[in-house]
Amino acid sequence: MDYTGATLYINGENFTNGASPVVKLAGVQTPVLAATETEIAVSLPPTFLGAVGSYLLTVSTGSLPVHNDALVATLGASGPRGPIGPQGPKGDTGVAGPQGPKGDTGTPGATGPQGPKGDTGVAGPQGPKGDTGLTGTPGATGPQGPKGDTGPQGSMGPRGLSGLINAIYTAQQTGTVSVTGLQWTSVPGTTINFTLAQTSTVDLEANGSIHGIAGNQGNATHCGFRFLVDNAAYGNSNWGDVIVGCGNPGVSPGWWCPWLMRRTLQLGAGNHFVTVQQTGWAGTTSGCFSEAESYSATRFRIVVR
Repeated sequence: MDYTGATLYINGENFTNGASPVVKLAGVQTPVLAATETEIAVSLPPTFLGAVGSYLLTVSTGSLPVHNDALVATLGASGPRGPIGPQGPKGDTGVAGPQGPKGDTGTPGATGPQGPKGDTGVAGPQGPKGDTGLTGTPGATGPQGPKGDTGPQGSMGPRGLSGLINAIYTAQQTGTVSVTGLQWTSVPGTTINFTLAQTSTVDLEANGSIHGIAGNQGNATHCGFRFLVDNAAYGNSNWGDVIVGCGNPGVSPGWWCPWLMRRTLQLGAGNHFVTVQQTGWAGTTSGCFSEAESYSATRFRIVVR
């Protein structure tokens, strides 16, 4: 892996035994820069620059099984690319294919003419009964019949859920939120839209920091955060997925308080959207304040497995 040049090198063999290679990382097709019999160089998509984790890597040069392979590629901080290793030994010869079908039987030849009937000879006298002869040796086993036809292949079962990371989406707060009382408010810039090809495990994680708005509650205040998934709210109706207690500027030493929340869901195939929401303290004029500055902004991340 060459992070400086945003290039991923794949070493192996038989890369030119079919069509031009097609390489996908976590389901995303990556442009092929160069390909030889033993090495493929691809351009790493911007989504994976700086990402750390294990991703499904597939290489295809055709539709046959021998033209396709897959492995798990781990991305992380690394040094410069090392030299190419020596080519491995030639693999063992594959097993023999099935026996071909038996050939058709030839057409019998024409029957020759019947010869003339000979004269009946004179019957001789009956001889004495002879001794019972010895049992003869068994005859040789006849040849084995042809192998029957192979039955049809059964239908393929449903595909199971993958434990590998298939996609990562991120978002960050773009505007200030100042909310008091119980009124759930979407944090600007944190809505993520994405599409799933099949039912998948989705990990949600958000974090940031706030300071309190005292209102009628003195120095300290509380507020909550939650995930809104396809217009369905998660967590407690008053505090969502996480409750944060914090002071306010110039009055309490505990202002600018960090928070973190996580949730894992199973979502079906199709289009989805997720947003981070913030609220103040129910039944009061107290709440919290968050800014889009880098030191306090809400950061939102979705991982699809």
